[in-house]
Amino acid sequence: MNEDQIESLIVRFGCIADNLGRIATAIERRLIIDHPPKREVRDATITHIATEEEQILQDQGYEKGELGRWLDIGRRERAFEENAGSTGIQGSPARSRTDKTRS
Repeated sequence: MNEDQIESLIVRFGCIADNLGRIATAIERRLIIDHPPKREVRDATITHIATEEEQILQDQGYEKGELGRWLDIGRRERAFEENAGSTGIQGSPARSRTDKTRS
């Protein structure tokens, strides 16, 4: 091999290297489009849209934790249950239609 042939090979290998670099860049861009990098994990943000019933409760001044107080039985109901227990009357809800047992 003479000096001209070696020079020609160096130029050709340089062109091959440039083209391979361009191919690698194109493949990298395509992979970023097809498979984007994963984002940093964030804490979940939980949002809640108030229902119509919750909006009415808020308009009436309801605050969280008060619902139990609203639904709690009063002193008359408690006295009735205590009295019913001593007289043998059951204050339990009515039996369901599917309940086949007789008392």
